[in-house]
Order: sequence, then C-alpha cells, then structure tokens
Amino acid sequence: KYKNFYERWLGMWDDSQEEKKKARAVIHDEELEWVETAQDWRIALMAGPENGFRTWGTEITMADIPAGSHTGQHEHGEEGIYVVEGEGCSVVNGVRYDWKEGSVLWMPFGSQHQHFNTGDGNARYLSFTALNLEHFAGLGRVDQWQEKGYTDTPIDAEASSTGLDKMGRRIAVFKDDSPILTSDPEDRRAGDRDKFLDAPVEGGEAQNANYGFSGLTNTAPAGTSGGHRDWSRAYMRKYSREGAELNWKNMEIEISNSMGDDPGRHGGKHAHMEAYLYIIDGSGYTVVEGEKIPWKKGSLVHVQGPQTQHQHFNDTDQPNAQLRLAPGLRFGFFQPVARERFPYLVWGGRGDGTEQPEEMKGGGYRGNFGTGG
Repeated sequence: KYKNFYERWLGMWDDSQEEKKKARAVIHDEELEWVETAQDWRIALMAGPENGFRTWGTEITMADIPAGSHTGQHEHGEEGIYVVEGEGCSVVNGVRYDWKEGSVLWMPFGSQHQHFNTGDGNARYLSFTALNLEHFAGLGRVDQWQEKGYTDTPIDAEASSTGLDKMGRRIAVFKDDSPILTSDPEDRRAGDRDKFLDAPVEGGEAQNANYGFSGLTNTAPAGTSGGHRDWSRAYMRKYSREGAELNWKNMEIEISNSMGDDPGRHGGKHAHMEAYLYIIDGSGYTVVEGEKIPWKKGSLVHVQGPQTQHQHFNDTDQPNAQLRLAPGLRFGFFQPVARERFPYLVWGGRGDGTEQPEEMKGGGYRGNFGTGG
C-alpha cells in the first residue's frame, strides 16, 4: 500500500478513520459472551480489541461472584472497579475494603487483590483496565496467586475504616460518600449553557490545560453553573478538586462520575477524546457523528476520540443514569499535549426535547479543531 515509511505516516490519519468506522460502538447485556476462568466464576469482555472495539489500549469486563464465594487472587496493572449489584469486600495488599452497589474501587498497579461476596445474592462488578496499553509498553503481566473458590472460613484481613490504604491512597468509596457535583464536570464556565452555539467553543479549564501538567489545579469556582448533564456524581476524577479531596491516585484509568438526564431531556452537544458510558439504569440514545446509537440498562457505549462529536438523549418517561469511564492516557497525557489541535469542544444545547434540532445537526470542523467527521 505504501512505498516507504513516510508515505505510511502520511496515511496514518486516514487509516485510523477507516478503522474507527469499522469498529464497534456499543454492546448490550444480552450480547455478552460469558466464560469461566481461574479468576472468575463468570466473566465477559464488554469492550476490547478482541471483540471489535478500537480502544486506546483499555478494556472493560463484567464479572459475577455467586453468593458464598470469592474470586481468585491475582496481580496486574491498574484497575478501576464499579459494583453493579450486591455487597461484599475486597482484600487489597492484605487490607479489607467493604463495598456495596454503587461503590467504586481502585486497584493500584502491582497490588495483590481478591474479591468476596458477603451478601445473600449475586454480586456483579465492572472492571476497567489497560492491559493492552501495558502490553504495548512491555509492562503487561498478570500473575495468578490463588484460584476462585467458596468462602468457608472467615476473611482474615485488617479492615480499613476510611477506604484509604496505608499510603493514604483512596482504594474504595461508597456511592453516598461520593459528592454530587454543583458544577458541570464537562464545562465549568459560568453562564447559560442551555443555548445552542452556532460554532463550538473550547471547554472549560478542567478539560484542557489543567490536566496532568505543572501541578495546575482547576481555578473555576466550585459553584460555577454548568450545563452538560442534568446531574452528576463525582467518583475518581483525579485531576479535579473533587478527586483530590478524596485522595484518588489513579493514573492509567478513571471511573470519572455517574450522570444522567431527566425524562424527555438531552445533554449538551460536545466533542472530546476517548470515553465509555456504561448504562446503570434507564434507556435512551446517543448521536455520535450523526449516527443514532440506542442503549439501555446494561449497555456500554464507546466514544472513540480524539474529538468525537456526540450528544445524549433520554426519549423515555423515566430518568436514566450512566457511568463515565476514560483512560488516564487521555486525562494525564494527550488531552493537555494535543490541546491546540484537538481541544475539548462544547456546543451547549442541554435542554428539553428528544430529537436533535435541525440547527444542531452536522457541525463538522477542520483545521486546529481536527476533522470531526
């Protein structure tokens, strides 16, 4: 196809666009292919190169722990966990951390960990890792220390009362201990964000310059009004004020926040680098580069980046809730590095209605704003 390496370089962008067009954008719960492993009784790959998603080196799995049992004990790179249902605990480097539905946990790189179901019903957890990125860098290693089994003896581990480890790092947090945001995590600038913008504007400080460099912190007032979604609850968000206060130290992955739209509402139209949306509850659809992608409880939607234009709609009479996940490679590296060519863009437009207004359709952009489709 190419005569030399430089011709290949010139063609890389077009090649990547073709790859993204062919890649999978959504997977639903009933499409999951479940397997049994040494680590998990029942686990399925939700997103990764193995099942057609073009990711930035991350992968997402879903796993079940039956009542009265535990997973294996293993060790690998960094991991984020969201508890979809059930209750239990995780032993991380010899310390116990309790969890229940809606909890978020962080497994530090190289930590030995194991998960226990202490409830009467099934426990289900979503796992977010970056093993493919680690493998590319020569760091990918998974060591299995114990296999899964039934819990027939007491869990012998010191319990953490704070969710912090001995180094002061946040390992676990309950949903109710995670703050409801009073500002928009996607666009913290003051002003009316309901109005649709004819041309995109660059997102707030938190989305660009302040990620990962020079010890900068977000200077926008905590009470700044935003308009990306109707509500949002902060989880990890290491590079924001809320994440710093909870002592999250994640680097490779981020379970950023849960968020949602009220019945008959839509979120703001925006464009950014890679992210995933796991649908906790409700249903609706997302318009990605002009394509309508329906989703429902248990679905996982992939926004590819680096500047994918999209907007979320709730066309039902019930509120919905989504979990937002993104790679640390975005927040800690490429988002600030590539800001001039691929800035975070906002068109605004949050409000009522379940159909995309005519003036909000299209909106391609070029030059320093990338290509946008």
